[in-house]
Amino acid sequence: MTRRRPGTGEARGVVARYARGRDYHRVFESRLRKAAAGGCGRSSAAAARATVDYGPLLERPYAAAAGLGWLG
Repeated sequence: MTRRRPGTGEARGVVARYARGRDYHRVFESRLRKAAAGGCGRSSAAAARATVDYGPLLERPYAAAAGLGWLG
């Protein structure tokens, strides 16, 4: 996206607000790791894996097994 600076006609780029701060992948992954460590410590049968956008996670079979969807 490009905007014109008022009065000068000079073009300048605009960076989205979410892209200005820390990389959200790192922020959310650290939070997920903390949540997984706290939740899985209560039960020996539970296991969790923290991943954000880039990790391989095949959610369709999990959704089908949970009754939330189906595989066609």
